[in-house]
Amino acid sequence: MCGTTAKHVIAVETVWFKRIRDEGIYLYDLDPEGFMLIDEAAGYHVSKQAVTPKSMRKVSDILSELLAHDVELRVMPSLWELRE
Repeated sequence: MCGTTAKHVIAVETVWFKRIRDEGIYLYDLDPEGFMLIDEAAGYHVSKQAVTPKSMRKVSDILSELLAHDVELRVMPSLWELRE
C-alpha cells in the first residue's frame, strides 16, 4: 500500500474519532461455514441462517486494538476525496 507499512488502513471522518476513542465494541467469533461472500472489495459476508457466536469479547480500547493488528487509522474531514 502506498505511503504506509501498515498491513491495513482504515479511514474515518473526523466527526467519528471521538466515538472511536471513547466507546467500545463487541467482537464476535463466528464459524465461517454457511457464509457467502457478497462484496470481495469490502469483505462483506452474509449468512441466510441464524449464527450462534463461538465467543464474544468487549473491546474497550479500539485504538490500541487497531494498533495491535497493524492497522493505520486515517482521520479525514470527509471520505469523499477517497471516493474520487
